[in-house]
Amino acid sequence: MRITKIDLPQQVQESVFDRMRATFKAQAAKLRAEGVEASDRIRGEANKETTEILADASRQSSQTRGQGDASASEVYANSYSKNPEFYSFYRSMQSYREAVGTQGDLLVIPPDNSYFKYFNKPQPQPQH
Repeated sequence: MRITKIDLPQQVQESVFDRMRATFKAQAAKLRAEGVEASDRIRGEANKETTEILADASRQSSQTRGQGDASASEVYANSYSKNPEFYSFYRSMQSYREAVGTQGDLLVIPPDNSYFKYFNKPQPQPQH
């Protein structure tokens, strides 16, 4: 004997389908919750790694900047000790560039002001 189809009463059939729907909804909700959990974990790990990478990069850049500043200070100190007048001239040129370095800048200072000492006092040129 072979059974090919079982017809359930309509009320029982609806009950069976409702249970099947509820089971599938529960499985879908469980899978969604697991996916959200995995997503949150992955995002958390990525944020942690990002924070660590940025902190390390900031630390390295600070060290490099500090080393550069120390090296620059050493060069300035050496140049000042070898030729104080040149060092003063060089720093004045930097100051002039920063004070009037943009088109339209205006600096109102009397021409005999010590700020312009290298413009007012021509230095003799070495003979070749």
